[in-house]
Amino acid sequence: MRTQIKSNVFYSSLILFIATISTLQGLCQTSPDQVSGLSLWLRSDTLVTLDGSNNVSDWADLSGNNNDAYNTVVSQRPAFIDSSMGSFPAIKFDGFDDYFELTSTVSVSDLTFIIVLRPDDFTSEGVIGGESQSYFSFLSPTQVRWSRSGPAYTLNHGGIYTLGDFQIVSTYVDGSSFYTSRNKDVYPTPATPGYPPQNLSELGRIAAGNGRFNGAFVELMLFDSRLPDSTRFSVEDYLINKYAPSVDLPDTIFNTNLCPDTTIRVAGSYNSYAWSTGDTTPSIFVTQAGTYSVTVESTLGIASSDTVVVTGPTSDLPPNSDLCFGDSLFITGDLGAQYNYLWSNGETSANIYAKDNFSYSLEISDTLGCTIYSDTMSITLDSFSAYDLLPLDTAVCEGKEISTFITDSIVSDYNWMNSFNTRTITIYTGGTYFVHLTNLNGCTAVDTSNVLLQGESPVVVIGLDTTCFGDSTNFADLSTINNGNIIDWQWQFGDGNNSNDPDPTHLYNINAVYVASLIVTTDSGCSSQSTKTVILRNPPVAGFSQGIICAGVNADFENLSSQAGNDSIISYLWTVDTLLTSTDENITVAFPTPGDYNVTLSVTSQKGCVSEISDSIEVFSELIPSFDVENTCSGEMAQFSNTTIGGGIVAFFWDFGDGIGTSSLASPSYSYSNTGMYQVSFSITNAIGCSITITDSIDIKTLPVADFENNSVCQDAPVILSDNSSLGSDSIVQWQWFHEGLLISDSNTFTYSFSENGLQEIQLVITTESGCTDDVDKNILVEAKPHAEFSFSPRFGAAPLEVEFTNTSENATTYTWNFGDDNSTFSFFEGEHTYIENGNYTIQLVAVNSSNCSDTFTDLISLSDIAPDLEIVDITHEEASPNSHEISVVFANKGVQVIVSADFTLQLNNGMTVLENWKGILYPGFTETFVFSSKVSLAEFTEVKTFCVEARNINSGTEELLDNNRECLLFTDHVVIHAVYPSPADQYVIVDLIDLADREWYIRVYNSIGHQMGSEISLNSTQGLASEIIKTTTFASGIYYIQVESGDERYVQKFHVKRR
Repeated sequence: MRTQIKSNVFYSSLILFIATISTLQGLCQTSPDQVSGLSLWLRSDTLVTLDGSNNVSDWADLSGNNNDAYNTVVSQRPAFIDSSMGSFPAIKFDGFDDYFELTSTVSVSDLTFIIVLRPDDFTSEGVIGGESQSYFSFLSPTQVRWSRSGPAYTLNHGGIYTLGDFQIVSTYVDGSSFYTSRNKDVYPTPATPGYPPQNLSELGRIAAGNGRFNGAFVELMLFDSRLPDSTRFSVEDYLINKYAPSVDLPDTIFNTNLCPDTTIRVAGSYNSYAWSTGDTTPSIFVTQAGTYSVTVESTLGIASSDTVVVTGPTSDLPPNSDLCFGDSLFITGDLGAQYNYLWSNGETSANIYAKDNFSYSLEISDTLGCTIYSDTMSITLDSFSAYDLLPLDTAVCEGKEISTFITDSIVSDYNWMNSFNTRTITIYTGGTYFVHLTNLNGCTAVDTSNVLLQGESPVVVIGLDTTCFGDSTNFADLSTINNGNIIDWQWQFGDGNNSNDPDPTHLYNINAVYVASLIVTTDSGCSSQSTKTVILRNPPVAGFSQGIICAGVNADFENLSSQAGNDSIISYLWTVDTLLTSTDENITVAFPTPGDYNVTLSVTSQKGCVSEISDSIEVFSELIPSFDVENTCSGEMAQFSNTTIGGGIVAFFWDFGDGIGTSSLASPSYSYSNTGMYQVSFSITNAIGCSITITDSIDIKTLPVADFENNSVCQDAPVILSDNSSLGSDSIVQWQWFHEGLLISDSNTFTYSFSENGLQEIQLVITTESGCTDDVDKNILVEAKPHAEFSFSPRFGAAPLEVEFTNTSENATTYTWNFGDDNSTFSFFEGEHTYIENGNYTIQLVAVNSSNCSDTFTDLISLSDIAPDLEIVDITHEEASPNSHEISVVFANKGVQVIVSADFTLQLNNGMTVLENWKGILYPGFTETFVFSSKVSLAEFTEVKTFCVEARNINSGTEELLDNNRECLLFTDHVVIHAVYPSPADQYVIVDLIDLADREWYIRVYNSIGHQMGSEISLNSTQGLASEIIKTTTFASGIYYIQVESGDERYVQKFHVKRR
């Protein structure tokens, strides 16, 4: 019997398994049968045939290819589980012997495989299988596998596959690679299978009965090519919308009852619910109108949200309102006849008319006992109609105005006698006047006034004369009246001053434009006002200028007077003390003696305005120029200096007396071509143009000629340099010798040596008693000296000792040896020499080249029966910079052999090791200090507990007594394992222990699992450094731990053993 199962309920958890290959865009929620290449399509909700045990015997293919899944063995049929995924069924494989065969083999090379499933066990295999052991399966929460004929290729996925949940996974496979993803992820980095899968013919197991799948299928599909990502996403969206749709709430819920109690329910089934109210159930009960939202998570782990607005009947009153006195306002709160209404003023109808100052609110109730309340609106009565607008009775002068009491700020419209629309009107006749006003709220008011004529208003006219600024202005009242007399005058001059005279006079203090006003009042009490602009004439501005004046020199006075406006100056009058009176525009005056003089200039304009200026002029004495001259040498620049006493000089002129040179500088320089006497003229001019000239003679002398001999010399050999300069009657007082720009001597003769060969430039600068100088540059040929050097072997030993000498000199032709054991010298290139007695001998080699230049090289040989003995005396440290420390070691020669070389090793307990070399000559009984060039950083030094210095390779390794070659410093009160070395070790390891006390320590070695290696070792330490050698020949390669223990103190350090 075949039973067809269908369901429309969405699932909340699902796995999509997809195999895909290229990119296609623009698809959305595509059904599988709309995608080309569909080879197989099985759904658990349709065309499933069940047997009597509710197991599946046949599962029909929907692709149109008739690739049905079936099983003829009743006991090995998968079970049909109804409503396994929400209301959708699933087909369950037990992981033991359940499977399906396909009615026809699906031949594939490249493929896309999509399946909705739930894995229940990662140890089982065989989601789909076929020939040649081709299959696909899960291995772990992060791994899947395609396999064929033995080789298996596993892909680690960035996502996580979970047991017991429906999920979405995607994969494709071809001959070179395969991808996989979960829940619509993009494909991760591909794996590379060696072979593509073969023909697929079974579901739930690997072909030939191997590896059974433990889990449930909901829907699967197989395509014969790789789907583009966009197509794959569209198929996945189809499955997601089918099994796990987004949450969907109605946009609005309207409750006709006044009580807003409402139940909001989510349709469908989801893993979790999160309401904006904090509830986590599928539905909520709300008692207030408002906006509510929910976020759900489907069984695929996909979150979605939606919002609903809960509303009901409301009663909203109009906004606050202003009401004109006597008017009424219609207010409605009508929601229907089924409701009861109660207003704050006690009325019970749905609508009311408001007439008073009052705050209105409405309470509406229904038959269920539910009540809603409106907001409050306030009515404010406008009493504008009761305002007084005009005086009741008033007397007004003819031509005057009357105004309303109400200002423009609250009035929107004026209406006088139905004729005028301004606040004021002008009265020409007596009578009754009325006005109608409308305010900004639209309320109106009306008022009347009885107006009586008081009398005639005068016509005000102001008279004045035009005057110059600085003179008084005359004002006159020219007002008229037909009936009556003017009895009062009120003048305002526009500058803050006033007067009550009929015709006043006023003096303005500031030259500006003023507006003068006059109010006149008649004997009937009527007054009028008028204004007039007062423009003052601009007077001329007198002024003149002159420079600084010297006695006996003509001084020019320039008129600088000016006139503004349309006026002009027509006359001038100058007065200079008792010396001069003139009407000229500009004048010239000669003052006979220095002193102070008064000068006055008066000017008059065409309109009669006058201005005058006076000033006191200082007349200065005459100038007396003077000068000095230095460096009067022929061909050099003579330096002329102005030494005139006093200031005010603005111009200079020099005539240097040779008929050629002149200058306008204050202190110029000039070079004379010939020697001899010259008459120099010097003129100066001060700021007002006063000028005077003096003349003096100077003597120009002959220049010296610098010279010296420049014979060739040997490199580094002393040479005598002497002055050979020539000069006339003068004498040299200074010599300056320069080599490569550096001053090397200030004597006329001196000894010097050149460190570099080749042409060397020497400069001599000489200076005579008269200040004349000369210099000369010459090249001296410096012959290259030879390079003397030799080596010998052996360097150490006991007499008699035959020593072989090797000459390594360069650029030499002859040699002279002295071996230091007698006074004899030898001339040969190289050879052997035998020392008969022990002792320290200085060996000397002199090399001479073809230029007869020589070089000497010396070395020391120390012969003794006793090996050298170096002792480290002390080690110190000090701060070398803000960020580093410097380490120094003091060592002594305790033997009888000279020490010429040693290696020093600095070792910190943090593992830092520094090796540096010392070379020199340390005689027996002497000490030497060696400073490590390597510095210890401050960060490292703060972590150091100990450091040690050891001397090695003394005199090329000839030292035998090594006990005094090592010294350490301890920076803690506790014992320190300074070092365990070498690490990795092979045959042995050395433990260095530093202690401040004398005591016994026990040393044990453990392997990485805590097993003790060998016997315990006892070590008696004294203050300072103690060392112990531990054999490791029987240790296997690995990590070991050294434990040192004394009393309650125990220390452990790790080391490595590596077998070669």
